[in-house]
Amino acid sequence: MVGFSSQKISKKQSVGEKLRALREANFYTTKRLAKKLLIHEKYVKAIEESRFDALPDAMSTKNFIKSYAKFFKKDTAPFLNQYLVETRQCLVSTKRPQKNPQKTFRFWGTTNLTRNILICLFVLAFVSYLGFEIKKIITPPEITLSAPQDELVVRKPIIRVVGKTEKEARLKINGEIVTPHSDGSFNEEVDLQRGLNLIKISASKKYSKEKVIYRKIIFEEAVVLRN
Repeated sequence: MVGFSSQKISKKQSVGEKLRALREANFYTTKRLAKKLLIHEKYVKAIEESRFDALPDAMSTKNFIKSYAKFFKKDTAPFLNQYLVETRQCLVSTKRPQKNPQKTFRFWGTTNLTRNILICLFVLAFVSYLGFEIKKIITPPEITLSAPQDELVVRKPIIRVVGKTEKEARLKINGEIVTPHSDGSFNEEVDLQRGLNLIKISASKKYSKEKVIYRKIIFEEAVVLRN
């Protein structure tokens, strides 16, 4: 008959017991270790006895355990993981999480698409602005005439040309340069010859074409009746 020998099943050490074993193996008392870790001795004892409810909070407990393990130059992750398992919390991963290639590719593709759209919008806005500025430079300035009316018959040899143009415009009346006021307005006298007079009002900018308005004015001398 075969005999059976009984073996004692070793109980797995708790995180507190492992930390206490570390302390004792390095010949530290709880009081001395507490001074080194800058925590209260009662917290060192509570950790070693797994009385986590005697500690301030979960975050403080994790920090105490990390400090405890680091002091004895041990990897903190196994101790923290065991603490979390014992308190039914989430594990602390000791490995860097692997990125999902498909998700990364999709995110990268989306990022590139967004970037390309933004670049296109920026280029389009810049081209539009540039086109607007070029058009403004080459477009002839506006001229608004208040007087005289076209094909007007007058009895005096002088007529006033009144109107307004753009501030930066170069204004001419019958080929002579006229300086408008600061707001672009002008009011100039023009001599008339007997009969039909053609008055040319023109304005241009540095790089623009010339804007021209004509006025036909008929000058007829007044007839003096003599007795």
